[in-house]
Amino acid sequence: MRIEAAADYLGVTVRWMRRAVENELFAYHRAGRYLLFLPSDLRAYMRSIRVEPGGKDRTIDLRILGPKPTMSGGPSRTGSVRRRGAPRREPHPSLQGKAAPGPSRSEGNRPTDRPEPPPETGSGTPSVQGHLWP
Repeated sequence: MRIEAAADYLGVTVRWMRRAVENELFAYHRAGRYLLFLPSDLRAYMRSIRVEPGGKDRTIDLRILGPKPTMSGGPSRTGSVRRRGAPRREPHPSLQGKAAPGPSRSEGNRPTDRPEPPPETGSGTPSVQGHLWP
């Protein structure tokens, strides 16, 4: 059978089948530009990836799995950026009624405020040692 029929037989996409051929997951025949698959080879592959159930007497101690990981483990952002459609989150109970930490806009933290330029040296070009301009 050709790759489209083999993909239907396994219940996967043709793209997945092409990746499986590249990774040599199962046997196939190449006839010119065509890839041909035998149903017996596909059944053998399916048998090889079968996962047997643990049985009725098998118990799992959920304490060893630990808590589910959260997405808050990544780098934190400053400011209140929220994805469109994401639900609003309430602030932490310890921050109820308090302003957000950090300088406020009234303290000179406006985007238009720029630092003073460094003093010019005698060479006619400004000194940029140790100072980066935004």
